[in-house]
Amino acid sequence: MRINRIKLQNISSYAGTCEFDFTVSERNNIVLIGGQNGTGKTSLFTAIKLALYGPLCFQFQSKNNQYTARMKELINHDAFSKSEVKAFIELDIELPRERETIQYTIRRVWSYEDKKLSERDFVWEQNKLLNEQEINFFQNYLYHVIPPNLFDFFFFDGEEIAGFFSAPSYHSYLREAVLTLEHYDTFRLIERYCRRYVVSADESNIAE
Repeated sequence: MRINRIKLQNISSYAGTCEFDFTVSERNNIVLIGGQNGTGKTSLFTAIKLALYGPLCFQFQSKNNQYTARMKELINHDAFSKSEVKAFIELDIELPRERETIQYTIRRVWSYEDKKLSERDFVWEQNKLLNEQEINFFQNYLYHVIPPNLFDFFFFDGEEIAGFFSAPSYHSYLREAVLTLEHYDTFRLIERYCRRYVVSADESNIAE
Protein backbone atom coordinates (compact mmCIF):
# COMPACT_ATOMS: atom_id res chain seq x y z
CA MET A 1 0.00 0.00 0.00
CA ARG A 2 1.20 3.51 -0.84
CA ILE A 3 -0.23 6.65 0.74
CA ASN A 4 -0.10 9.62 -1.65
CA ARG A 5 -2.14 12.36 0.01
CA ILE A 6 -4.24 13.20 3.04
CA LYS A 7 -6.61 16.11 3.52
CA LEU A 8 -8.04 16.99 6.93
CA GLN A 9 -10.71 19.35 8.14
CA ASN A 10 -11.18 20.06 11.85
CA ILE A 11 -9.49 16.85 12.99
CA SER A 12 -7.73 17.02 16.37
CA SER A 13 -5.18 19.87 16.34
CA TYR A 14 -5.77 20.57 12.63
CA ALA A 15 -8.27 23.45 12.63
CA GLY A 16 -9.76 24.32 9.27
CA THR A 17 -8.52 22.48 6.18
CA CYS A 18 -4.99 21.05 5.91
CA GLU A 19 -3.50 18.93 3.14
CA PHE A 20 -0.30 16.86 2.99
CA ASP A 21 1.27 15.50 -0.19
CA PHE A 22 3.17 12.22 0.31
CA THR A 23 3.89 11.40 -3.34
CA VAL A 24 7.40 10.10 -4.00
CA SER A 25 9.68 9.57 -6.99
CA GLU A 26 12.40 7.02 -7.76
CA ARG A 27 15.01 9.51 -6.60
CA ASN A 28 13.11 10.81 -3.57
CA ASN A 29 11.27 7.78 -2.24
CA ILE A 30 11.23 8.39 1.53
CA VAL A 31 8.78 10.54 3.46
CA LEU A 32 9.86 11.80 6.87
CA ILE A 33 7.42 13.46 9.28
CA GLY A 34 8.98 15.51 12.05
CA GLY A 35 8.11 18.32 14.42
CA GLN A 36 8.15 19.44 18.01
CA ASN A 37 5.85 18.01 20.66
CA GLY A 38 2.24 19.00 20.16
CA THR A 39 2.56 19.92 16.48
CA GLY A 40 0.23 17.16 15.26
CA LYS A 41 2.39 14.16 14.35
CA THR A 42 0.33 11.69 16.38
CA SER A 43 -2.90 13.30 15.16
CA LEU A 44 -1.76 12.81 11.57
CA PHE A 45 -1.05 9.10 12.08
CA THR A 46 -4.38 8.69 13.87
CA ALA A 47 -6.18 10.38 10.96
CA ILE A 48 -4.55 8.01 8.43
CA LYS A 49 -5.48 4.96 10.48
CA LEU A 50 -9.00 6.28 11.07
CA ALA A 51 -9.54 6.84 7.34
CA LEU A 52 -8.44 3.29 6.58
CA TYR A 53 -10.15 1.35 9.36
CA GLY A 54 -12.91 3.49 10.88
CA PRO A 55 -13.99 2.07 14.29
CA LEU A 56 -11.20 -0.52 14.22
CA CYS A 57 -8.77 2.38 14.58
CA PHE A 58 -9.85 2.51 18.24
CA GLN A 59 -10.45 -1.27 18.52
CA PHE A 60 -14.23 -1.00 18.14
CA GLN A 61 -15.86 -3.59 15.91
CA SER A 62 -18.61 -1.24 14.70
CA LYS A 63 -19.91 2.32 14.93
CA ASN A 64 -21.23 2.28 18.48
CA ASN A 65 -21.77 4.94 21.14
CA GLN A 66 -18.21 4.61 22.43
CA TYR A 67 -16.81 5.16 18.94
CA THR A 68 -19.06 8.20 18.45
CA ALA A 69 -17.91 9.66 21.79
CA ARG A 70 -14.28 9.10 20.80
CA MET A 71 -14.84 10.83 17.47
CA LYS A 72 -16.53 13.79 19.16
CA GLU A 73 -13.40 14.23 21.26
CA LEU A 74 -11.20 13.98 18.17
CA ILE A 75 -12.93 16.79 16.27
CA ASN A 76 -11.22 20.14 16.77
CA HIS A 77 -12.87 22.08 19.60
CA ASP A 78 -13.00 25.33 17.61
CA ALA A 79 -15.27 23.64 15.06
CA PHE A 80 -18.09 23.44 17.62
CA SER A 81 -18.16 27.23 17.95
CA LYS A 82 -19.41 27.57 14.37
CA SER A 83 -23.01 27.36 13.20
CA GLU A 84 -22.25 24.35 10.98
CA VAL A 85 -19.97 21.71 12.46
CA LYS A 86 -18.24 19.55 9.87
CA ALA A 87 -15.07 17.50 9.80
CA PHE A 88 -13.60 15.07 7.32
CA ILE A 89 -10.57 12.97 6.42
CA GLU A 90 -9.76 12.27 2.77
CA LEU A 91 -7.00 9.80 1.94
CA ASP A 92 -5.51 8.87 -1.45
CA ILE A 93 -3.84 5.45 -1.54
CA GLU A 94 -2.63 2.88 -4.05
CA LEU A 95 -3.23 -0.85 -3.56
CA PRO A 96 -1.96 -3.78 -5.63
CA ARG A 97 -4.63 -6.02 -7.12
CA GLU A 98 -3.50 -8.93 -9.23
CA ARG A 99 -1.06 -7.28 -11.68
CA GLU A 100 -2.44 -3.77 -11.41
CA THR A 101 -2.01 -0.87 -9.04
CA ILE A 102 -5.41 0.59 -8.19
CA GLN A 103 -5.92 4.13 -6.92
CA TYR A 104 -8.47 4.69 -4.16
CA THR A 105 -9.77 7.76 -2.39
CA ILE A 106 -11.32 7.22 1.04
CA ARG A 107 -13.40 9.99 2.56
CA ARG A 108 -15.00 9.94 6.03
CA VAL A 109 -17.25 12.88 6.84
CA TRP A 110 -18.66 13.83 10.26
CA SER A 111 -21.55 16.23 10.87
CA TYR A 112 -22.89 17.49 14.18
CA GLU A 113 -26.57 18.39 14.21
CA ASP A 114 -29.12 18.46 17.06
CA LYS A 115 -26.33 17.45 19.45
CA LYS A 116 -25.76 14.23 17.49
CA LEU A 117 -22.64 13.24 15.59
CA SER A 118 -23.16 11.33 12.34
CA GLU A 119 -20.64 9.78 9.96
CA ARG A 120 -20.76 9.05 6.25
CA ASP A 121 -18.15 7.03 4.38
CA PHE A 122 -17.24 7.22 0.69
CA VAL A 123 -14.72 5.29 -1.43
CA TRP A 124 -13.70 6.02 -5.01
CA GLU A 125 -11.88 3.40 -7.09
CA GLN A 126 -10.09 4.95 -10.07
CA ASN A 127 -12.42 7.99 -9.65
CA LYS A 128 -15.55 5.80 -9.63
CA LEU A 129 -17.75 6.13 -6.54
CA LEU A 130 -18.37 2.69 -5.02
CA ASN A 131 -21.72 1.51 -3.69
CA GLU A 132 -22.18 0.04 -0.22
CA GLN A 133 -21.55 -3.56 -1.30
CA GLU A 134 -18.41 -2.55 -3.21
CA ILE A 135 -17.17 -0.58 -0.19
CA ASN A 136 -17.54 -3.67 2.01
CA PHE A 137 -15.55 -5.70 -0.52
CA PHE A 138 -12.86 -3.01 -0.57
CA GLN A 139 -12.66 -2.92 3.24
CA ASN A 140 -12.28 -6.71 3.41
CA TYR A 141 -9.52 -6.57 0.80
CA LEU A 142 -7.78 -3.73 2.67
CA TYR A 143 -7.84 -5.71 5.92
CA HIS A 144 -6.26 -8.63 4.04
CA VAL A 145 -3.50 -6.49 2.51
CA ILE A 146 -2.62 -4.57 5.67
CA PRO A 147 -4.54 -5.49 8.83
CA PRO A 148 -4.74 -2.87 11.61
CA ASN A 149 -2.06 -4.60 13.70
CA LEU A 150 0.37 -4.37 10.78
CA PHE A 151 -0.41 -0.66 10.42
CA ASP A 152 0.73 -0.09 14.00
CA PHE A 153 3.83 -2.15 13.28
CA PHE A 154 4.93 0.02 10.33
CA PHE A 155 3.31 3.40 11.08
CA PHE A 156 4.24 4.19 14.66
CA ASP A 157 4.75 7.34 16.69
CA GLY A 158 8.42 7.68 17.56
CA GLU A 159 7.57 9.41 20.84
CA GLU A 160 5.52 6.42 21.99
CA ILE A 161 7.70 3.56 20.70
CA ALA A 162 9.41 3.11 24.09
CA GLY A 163 6.05 2.66 25.74
CA PHE A 164 5.08 0.15 23.07
CA PHE A 165 7.99 -2.16 23.86
CA SER A 166 7.67 -1.73 27.62
CA ALA A 167 4.00 -2.76 27.64
CA PRO A 168 3.37 -6.20 29.22
CA SER A 169 1.63 -7.53 26.08
CA TYR A 170 4.14 -6.33 23.49
CA HIS A 171 5.54 -9.87 22.97
CA SER A 172 2.20 -11.25 21.83
CA TYR A 173 1.41 -8.10 19.83
CA LEU A 174 4.72 -8.26 17.98
CA ARG A 175 4.28 -11.98 17.39
CA GLU A 176 0.82 -11.48 15.89
CA ALA A 177 2.10 -8.73 13.60
CA VAL A 178 4.99 -10.84 12.29
CA LEU A 179 2.78 -13.90 11.80
CA THR A 180 0.30 -11.82 9.82
CA LEU A 181 3.08 -10.23 7.78
CA GLU A 182 4.46 -13.62 6.77
CA HIS A 183 0.97 -15.14 6.36
CA TYR A 184 1.85 -17.69 9.05
CA ASP A 185 -1.35 -16.74 10.84
CA THR A 186 -3.02 -19.26 8.51
CA PHE A 187 -1.60 -22.08 10.63
CA ARG A 188 -2.91 -20.43 13.77
CA LEU A 189 -6.38 -20.21 12.24
CA ILE A 190 -6.24 -23.90 11.26
CA GLU A 191 -5.14 -24.80 14.80
CA ARG A 192 -8.02 -22.80 16.28
CA TYR A 193 -10.52 -24.49 13.97
CA CYS A 194 -9.18 -27.95 14.81
CA ARG A 195 -9.42 -27.24 18.54
CA ARG A 196 -13.06 -26.21 18.15
CA TYR A 197 -13.70 -29.35 16.12
CA VAL A 198 -12.12 -31.58 18.77
CA VAL A 199 -14.12 -29.92 21.54
CA SER A 200 -17.34 -30.36 19.54
CA ALA A 201 -16.53 -34.02 18.91
CA ASP A 202 -15.81 -34.65 22.61
CA GLU A 203 -19.08 -33.01 23.62
CA SER A 204 -20.95 -35.19 21.14
CA ASN A 205 -19.35 -38.35 22.54
CA ILE A 206 -20.27 -37.32 26.10
CA ALA A 207 -23.87 -36.70 25.04
CA GLU A 208 -24.10 -40.18 23.54
